[in-house]
Amino acid sequence: MRFRDFKININGKELHMREWPGSGNTIICLHGFACNCHWWDKFAERLSPSFRIITYDLPGCGDSAAPAAEFGMEEHAKDILEIIDKLNLGKVNLMGHSLGAVTAVYFASEFGDKLKHLVLIDGGYPMAGAVEVINLLISGLDRTFPSFKKYLEFMQSMPFFSEISPYLERAFYYGVIHRSDGSVISKVNKDFVLRELEIRAQRKHLTKELLPRIKTPALMLWASQGSGIPGVYVVTREKGEEIVSKIHGSRFAAIANSNHFTIMNREQSIREIEAFIKYF
Repeated sequence: MRFRDFKININGKELHMREWPGSGNTIICLHGFACNCHWWDKFAERLSPSFRIITYDLPGCGDSAAPAAEFGMEEHAKDILEIIDKLNLGKVNLMGHSLGAVTAVYFASEFGDKLKHLVLIDGGYPMAGAVEVINLLISGLDRTFPSFKKYLEFMQSMPFFSEISPYLERAFYYGVIHRSDGSVISKVNKDFVLRELEIRAQRKHLTKELLPRIKTPALMLWASQGSGIPGVYVVTREKGEEIVSKIHGSRFAAIANSNHFTIMNREQSIREIEAFIKYF
């Protein structure tokens, strides 16, 4: 693995960044709710020879600080702008998964002049099944587990995490504080991330109102098996196809045999992203 970890002050808070060098354009990656930068490791390993990959722990997640002030999509957008400026990235490709895709849609609607391509991974529209998924994720955020093994068993008991890849296990391992007695607890600042969801809801940035303002070509990767909870889709196929229908030069791709989380481990996802950014 070729990458460097570093911390950088962005808008008055310290964020943990990971950079994978590459010869081509930069891709900035935004992870989903209560996740961390390691969710992108497989994508970064495969894409970094051709692209420069920038992943980071969003505020309140992983090793990034949680600011005291209110934080919503506007503040995320300001962070992305400052990252682009401080790292001298020029125009970038922006890629988001789940809630990170919702943020990416907002950024593209406001600051499309900073973007080459937009990649949305099972997200971007109001997420129909997100409440059930988020409630399950929340259930482990402030709970102490006697060992990492027990934590992993707890996560694997969730319907969408029944398939644990080495990449996902790495993300889980990084995402907890490992105490001297062997116990672990999530690094996620529960109060902060829940407050962020409230702020997003209060500010009411509706995707259907943002889409007409987006001029950046978008790739929508849709998880064909939904959230992983039977019958529940975080983004319906109809909504995913609606996104690309409203943005010129965009493409929709259904990722076979994938749910909202396993889509991050599928070879088809990587092939679709590489082809779209290189050739569209």
